[in-house]
Amino acid sequence: DHTYGNTSGYYVTTRVPFLSTLTNDLDIAALVSPRLPDNQAGLMCVDWWYMMHSTDETELNVYLISNENYTSPKAVWRRYGDQGRHWQHGQLQINPSMNITRVIYESVGLFGVRTETSLDDLALID
Repeated sequence: DHTYGNTSGYYVTTRVPFLSTLTNDLDIAALVSPRLPDNQAGLMCVDWWYMMHSTDETELNVYLISNENYTSPKAVWRRYGDQGRHWQHGQLQINPSMNITRVIYESVGLFGVRTETSLDDLALID
C-alpha cells in the first residue's frame, strides 16, 4: 500500500498469472472514475501512484474521456514494461475547456506472461 508504506492499507491490482499453454490473447482491465465535477472554473489535476513489475509484456494507459464519449479514446499517459517493484507517481493536468467527464486507468497484459500492475491513492485535485 502506497498510503501507509506497509500492508495495512488497500490498493487495486491486476495479475496475469503464468499459464502453461502459450497464447497471444490479451488481458485488459479498466478502472473508470466517477463523473468529474461540471463547471470547474480552474485547472484540475488527476493524481495517482502505480507499480508495474514482473515483465516487459505489460502496459498501463490513462485516458481522459470528454463529454462521456467513449467511442475512440486516446491514451494521454502511458507506461510500458517493468517499472520496478516500487510505487511511482503519475499526474495529469486537466483544463476546464477540455470538458473531461471521466478518467480511465487501463492495464494490458499478455496471457502466458506473468504481469502485475497496481494503482493506489487515485485523486482529483483542484
